[in-house]
Amino acid sequence: MGSRLAVIIVADIVGYSGMMARDEKSGIATVKEINDAKLVPICDRHGGEILKRLGDGWIIAFGSIMAALECATEIQSKLAKQPMKKLRIGGHLGEITEDEDEFYGTGINLAARLEAEAPPGGIMISQDLFRQLSGSLAAQFESAGLLELKNIPDPVEGFFTGRLRQRSHRKRISAPSSSW
Repeated sequence: MGSRLAVIIVADIVGYSGMMARDEKSGIATVKEINDAKLVPICDRHGGEILKRLGDGWIIAFGSIMAALECATEIQSKLAKQPMKKLRIGGHLGEITEDEDEFYGTGINLAARLEAEAPPGGIMISQDLFRQLSGSLAAQFESAGLLELKNIPDPVEGFFTGRLRQRSHRKRISAPSSSW
């Protein structure tokens, strides 16, 4: 088993279960279109490595913070033109452990939990990743405050782009920080 530090991005299609319940054929076509026409080519262009595809979701690793966030932003920008096709994207800077069959790590789990908190069409990143940003890139994100995330023992401050609506299950345990 080996491990490496990476920017981990988790993306998931908003409303996928409902889409499949209404029209499975159309749902499958949507996933394929997002994967083949948007996500894969954009990730390739930014040096992303798709670690795993999970039906309507993807786990992607990057060696560069700028590349990861530029990729996530470009994907969301391209999909914004198609309002029925939205992703939630979560990101974290953490360690990935891998063997010949699978990828593991708290970093992947944390990115996945942040993805669930992201606004539709938006991005939610951890404070660990946010602290690495500078100037104009950091200014694109706003604090969501400390979040209690499922099966993550300590609260995590999230930073988001997009329109964040208060969701009833979100447990916000403090006011947002001033920025750092």
